[in-house]
Formats: sequence, structure tokens, C-alpha cells
Amino acid sequence: MFDLPLGADLVEQRVGRLDRIGQKNDVNIHIPIVAESFMSRLFQWYDQGLDLFSGPNPAAQGLYEDYIERILAVDSKGLQDLIDACRIENQQRLMGLSEGRNKLLERSSFDSAIAAPIIEGIEHTQNSNALQAYLDISFELFGLDYEDLGDGINLIKPTSAAIHHPNVSADAQGHYSYPDIPEEGIRYTTDRNKALSREDVAFLTWEHPLVEQAIDKVLSENLGNSSVVVIKHPDIPAGTLLLETIFSIECLAPQYLGLRRFMPDNILRTLISPSQEDISNQMPFNEYPQAIELANEPIFKIVDSQQKPLQRMLKSAQAIADVQLQSVINTGLSQYQRARQEELDRLSALAKINPAVRDEEIQAMKNELDLGLAAIGASRTRLEAIRVIIIA
Repeated sequence: MFDLPLGADLVEQRVGRLDRIGQKNDVNIHIPIVAESFMSRLFQWYDQGLDLFSGPNPAAQGLYEDYIERILAVDSKGLQDLIDACRIENQQRLMGLSEGRNKLLERSSFDSAIAAPIIEGIEHTQNSNALQAYLDISFELFGLDYEDLGDGINLIKPTSAAIHHPNVSADAQGHYSYPDIPEEGIRYTTDRNKALSREDVAFLTWEHPLVEQAIDKVLSENLGNSSVVVIKHPDIPAGTLLLETIFSIECLAPQYLGLRRFMPDNILRTLISPSQEDISNQMPFNEYPQAIELANEPIFKIVDSQQKPLQRMLKSAQAIADVQLQSVINTGLSQYQRARQEELDRLSALAKINPAVRDEEIQAMKNELDLGLAAIGASRTRLEAIRVIIIA
């Protein structure tokens, strides 16, 4: 350094420009000093009093502000005594910070065993084709023109079918039914590396506004919430009616409580037989691409003639979903209670050795714990879709 700045943080900033992540060797600092000069006095204080050149010192800036005027005013005889006093106070402040931060550092330290499955999950999500498969279906149903440009890049743009498409409810049809698609279209990719190298290409993820709005359109509209399919099944007699239901779980709570990770967007599926039993484990979800095509009129007559049995099956589906919901609630309560209680215990332990932790903070955390437990306990199911399966 050609000079020493006035400020402990500024010194650390200068050193930090050299001591970067990945640095293999120690950083040697050379400072030209004129003896008996102001710079000499400043160096002596920075080195002996604040210990700025051996490593980061989070307490240094506060000490600098407290001592700078006295360092400038003291004579040469009293300088060393003042530096010694600063050094002792520096050690006391560092000890206090250490006692107050050890538990926080321990909790935030990297744990490879915990991180490994998280990293694996992220990589699996990024490498999965699930998003592209969903987009393909979504674009087709909403009448968008889809073109593969190659190299993992695609183009979508609205067509005349997107303005008045039979699969889009009338109340949702505006200029374009699909969200955020300009008339000239959008080039996009689901490959992060491609998106980083192409500024003109949008990077779509499950969290992208366009994808979230497209999903919200499906969830918020009535179209597609009920359907009928006619199939053949080798193990079920012809003429049998099954009722398939999809329930979502609603957990209404302020976002700051962070309940999403304890009560994720779970989907509960039931498949009710005429005997009011749930046989969903025996018949996994199927789109039935080989379904039997029948005219609407006979299907309407069959469903209309079976209104009372279907209503009984729907009540059974609701009861079964409520039992499944309770299992989800119990798991969420247990996980939330354990996680928040650990945080509360840590804060309470920290308050015993760190007077900076106020009683109000502990009480606020207790209140959040109670609110979270109440919100999870009040979760409920919402019927999202039903499908009548007619066995031919």
C-alpha cells in the first residue's frame, strides 16, 4: 500500500482485493512509512491496537471511530498507552462477538452430508424433461405455435387459435389467452448453460412468471375440472363406474411464517369404487390415451342416471381425503415444531450470554411458532378435479 486510509474497513477492503477466494499463498503487505510521521502513528495503531494486518477484524471499525480523535490528539509519550488500551478493548469486543456468534456459525456451516441430497435434487430438477413435457402439452391446449429451432432453443408465438380456442373458457379469452406472449413470440430454453450464453433467449423454469401464470390459469379456471372417460379394464366388470378425485391442500398463512417447506403443495388422489373403497393404489393415475370414443349424448345419459351413486362416492372421496390430510398435517406439525423449537432454544441460549438479544425477539419467535402451528392445524382440502371412469 502506498498509504493508509482513514478507516479500519477501508484497510480491510484493500487487503481483501488481494486476499481472494482461491488464494493459495499468504498475502504479504508492504507499506512505506516515514518515521515519526502521521502515517507512522496510524500504522502503529492499526497494527498493534486494531490488529488489521493479520486477518479480518469485525470489531475494528467501531474501535476506530471511538479512538481516532484521541489517537490524533495524544502526544508521543501517551501514544503507546492508548494503543495498549485499544488492544485490550479490541480483544474484549472480539470475545463478545465470538460468544454471540458461535452458535450461528455452527448452524450455517457447510455440512456435506446434509448438502449432498439437496444438490442431487437440484441437479435432478435441472436435468429433468418434466418442464418441457408440461410446456408442450400447455402450448398445444392453449393453441400456441411451437417451433423447435434446434440446439435446445424453441420459439412459441400466439396464433389465431390462441385467441378463440375451444379449450379456453370464454371468461378467460382476452387479446391472447396465454400469459405474457408478445405477438412476435418468445425464444426460450430450459437449459441454464444455453440461457447464460444467449441473452436473446429466455430461460424458463418452474418459477418463471410465464410458467407460473400458465399453471395458475389451469388451477383457477373451471374448464377441465370434470371429465368422463370410457375404458376397458381386464379386472373390472363392464358397466362399473369409478370416481377419481384430485384434492389440493390449502394452508392459509402469512408468507413470513415460511410454512411452504413444511406444508408443500400436496395433491391427494382417490379412486372410489361402487363399494365406496379407495382403489387408487391398484390403479395409478393414467391419461388413458386409448380411451373409447363415444358420442356425448349416451355419456350424459349414463352420468345423469348415476347421480345418487356418484354423490355417495364423492362423499366417500372427501372423507378419505380428510384422513389423508390429517396424516399430512401431523407430519407438518412435527417438522415445524421441531425446526422452530430449535431456533427458539438457540435464541434463548444466546440471550443468556449476549445482552443484545432482547426479550421481545424471543417472544416474537414464540408468537410465530404458535401462529404457524395454528395455521398448519387449520389446513383443509379443496376439490380440484373429478373424473368419472366408465368401464366398457
